[in-house]
Amino acid sequence: MRSQTRHILARWLLTGTCAGAATVGLFAQATTPKPATPAPPARGAAPARGAAPAASAPSNDRFVIIGCIAREGPASAQRYTIAEKRGDKPTTYRLQGDPKELEVHVGHQMEAAGTLSAQPAGRGSGGLVLKIAQLTWIATTCPK
Repeated sequence: MRSQTRHILARWLLTGTCAGAATVGLFAQATTPKPATPAPPARGAAPARGAAPAASAPSNDRFVIIGCIAREGPASAQRYTIAEKRGDKPTTYRLQGDPKELEVHVGHQMEAAGTLSAQPAGRGSGGLVLKIAQLTWIATTCPK
């Protein structure tokens, strides 16, 4: 009788463990939100270099740029840029974010997400500025 009781208890324990594991797996799938992947800006949608953004365009649109981070300018006025090579001709964006974090990633291929605006030509070189909200590492080296 004792052997039969152990066998029944072992079955119940195995069944309970499997059911618990399945429940935890289903619960994890149901409660984990899937991150929304923002679409990169269309080539024609971004304002031209030196041009002000359209008045009707909301300033909180999120843009994603994949490229290589570089440092430009003298030590007293260093700027960080990201060169995106998707499309027909490469586009360089000035990055606005934590200089310490950007310095760590100079020469790395990164995904930078944030809001895009046009910088007036009088301040620096003009062009497009990405205010970084999120910076994601892709590779230690940049593709050639």
